[in-house]
Amino acid sequence: YNMKKAGCIGIKFGMESGDPEILKNINKPLHLNRLESLLKVCTRLGLKTHVSVSFGHIGETEATIRSTMKYATKLDTDSIQFSLATPYPGTRFYAEVVAQGMLAAATWEDYDPTHNPIVQLPGVTREVLKHTESKAHGTWLRHKVLKPAWLYRQAGFLIYILRRQGIGGLFSRLKRAYDI
Repeated sequence: YNMKKAGCIGIKFGMESGDPEILKNINKPLHLNRLESLLKVCTRLGLKTHVSVSFGHIGETEATIRSTMKYATKLDTDSIQFSLATPYPGTRFYAEVVAQGMLAAATWEDYDPTHNPIVQLPGVTREVLKHTESKAHGTWLRHKVLKPAWLYRQAGFLIYILRRQGIGGLFSRLKRAYDI
């Protein structure tokens, strides 16, 4: 409430995975039921919510990916970002991937968390990861457009953008939605 009163218009949540085992593997102390509660509070206050999800963590399988997608489409969030888990040098994830011989990147150009999986996991192929990431936004959006309350909230956010950023800001958002 105090954040909204101070001018906050939205909050981003780094969920990473909807599978409790993957969250445990990546040392993410997130309780998914708590995330759901926070999203409800934000919605009630009129705050825009955004959730980020990544595929390709150590221990990931096609089953955990399906679990994450199922959970992500169930969440009542206004927007979402899907990406590929990318181990950058200096991180614990990078050290683990290198130690287990799973790094598939040859150059810095390979490090693209939106289109190029650079971790070769034993439980899921890089092709499946790439395909999942490329289709995830559309899958999520198809679930959302069937929910009148979600559509109504998005219309309110678009009106807010129109008032604050003008017609150019509105067209920019609509183009981004179309591209997804």
